Amino acid sequence: MKPHPDEKIDVTQIRITQAGCHNAVLGEFRAADRLLSAWADGVKDFAVDFEVKFEDGYAYRGHYAYRRRSRGRPSLSKFVLREFSGRGQASGELPPRPDLYLIEGF
Repeated sequence: MKPHPDEKIDVTQIRITQAGCHNAVLGEFRAADRLLSAWADGVKDFAVDFEVKFEDGYAYRGHYAYRRRSRGRPSLSKFVLREFSGRGQASGELPPRPDLYLIEGF
């Protein structure tokens, strides 16, 4: 059975790794963004590797570097959305139709 054309493909798992420090597996972008905000507390900059798995089996892997320039909080969802929409340089291999994937954050 094919999904409805307006139905977005949702996330099933997000794995985030900060070398030598942290490793987490989450189920949604909101939780990932909250976790990164907690990791960013008290540090200026940090970087993580991530893997986002979707319901159709596609996995997007990349590298997210957060640089504190203001009071803005880190947001993996905004980073991935920017890459999927073509407004940022993709850190991983994009799917053929990035517009079909659901990326929700704060």
